[in-house]
Amino acid sequence: YRIILIDCHSHFHHIFAFPRAVVMPEVWEDLFVPLNQFADGAAGQFVHARVTAITPDSVTLDQVVPDFGTQIPYSYLVYAAGAQHPEPGYLSSALTKDDAISRLSGHASRIAAAQKIIIIGGGPVGIEVATEIAEHYPNKEVTLVHSRTTYLQDYKPSLGRRIYDVMNSLGITQILGERIVIPTGGFPYNPSAPMVLKTTSGRQLSCDLALMCTGLTPNSHVLRTLSPDSIHQSGFVAVRPTMQIADDRYDNIFAIGDVAYSQDIKTGASAFRHSFVVVNNIKAMIQKEKQ
Repeated sequence: YRIILIDCHSHFHHIFAFPRAVVMPEVWEDLFVPLNQFADGAAGQFVHARVTAITPDSVTLDQVVPDFGTQIPYSYLVYAAGAQHPEPGYLSSALTKDDAISRLSGHASRIAAAQKIIIIGGGPVGIEVATEIAEHYPNKEVTLVHSRTTYLQDYKPSLGRRIYDVMNSLGITQILGERIVIPTGGFPYNPSAPMVLKTTSGRQLSCDLALMCTGLTPNSHVLRTLSPDSIHQSGFVAVRPTMQIADDRYDNIFAIGDVAYSQDIKTGASAFRHSFVVVNNIKAMIQKEKQ
């Protein structure tokens, strides 16, 4: 067997550091690792391409690649397509390192130039973006708007209270229990024309820059065409305890990480645990084939 890693990005993105990177240009070079360093070798190969379709025994690529053409057969498939996050928390459309750094530079420049900044969304990314900006630029007016009345409800209540206190000490204005009305296409940036944002309660908030940190949209569309029954109503991929997709026709297809619908909190640690389950189960299935 050979492990083949397929990704449309040339580099692995350390997305956990992106909220800090928008105020610390000195870390940019350390955030991107060539993916061929992970997979290329005797037992593995990295293919820089985008998967456009999945069949029961192969995947179709958006371009011709050496050794394979436009199709790669598989015995086992691990679907780890992740989820979309708004920029700057994630740079899904930046396919190269240079493009990603250019995007970070643009966000950093806009943040540096703005005086009044509104963060929309109080999940982990929104919390860190807000606190990083407030800590590095203490004279800026930073406001965080969160639809819930507390932070990080999946953790102990004491953590939410601690987050509130830290942000309060940094001078961040916190508006809880309200949502921003987001127009189609988001909020275009125009440094010469301050924006007025509206909440669902009718409150109006003015700012120079609005940053979206509104959560995850699962990248499940490619798998949906093969196995619509395995897609949960939330859009995430439903899985069994084995991390096999919830479709008995495809026991050789697994889903892990942010794209998987599970009770786990969406963290890197959860994805790491998923990978252990999948590796052990694939090894067991291979051993069973040999008997």
